[in-house]
Amino acid sequence: MQDTNVVSITARLTRDPELRSTPSGKSVCDLRVAIGRRGGKNGEDRGAAFVDVRTWGMTAELCARYLAKGRHISITGRIEHDEWEHKGSKYQRVYVVAEHVLFLGAPERAAGSDDTEPDVPGTTDAQPEPAVATA
Repeated sequence: MQDTNVVSITARLTRDPELRSTPSGKSVCDLRVAIGRRGGKNGEDRGAAFVDVRTWGMTAELCARYLAKGRHISITGRIEHDEWEHKGSKYQRVYVVAEHVLFLGAPERAAGSDDTEPDVPGTTDAQPEPAVATA
């Protein structure tokens, strides 16, 4: 049987996206999401799982432009693994490479903001905020 590497997550961003470019000029954006755990027998809070997510290219640029801490998103992608050594210590991490990112819900508005303003700077009714970014 062939192994499958597919991940699907619906979660909230725990911090603003971090956009950078590789030396070759390709855009890469790192996200961190919190996935709430369902309550137990008595409905108690069971905390959250925190997952690092990486996006590339146009998806990275759109995530950096339109997402912010607290935004609800849905991600489909694959698990990747990195290993490295620094000052004699070995490190490793597992993260998700997002192939599709769906922006859920509307961005949060500042208290007292004018509802006639678009949700995202630079967008109008003729240019709505993108709902899906694909790698």
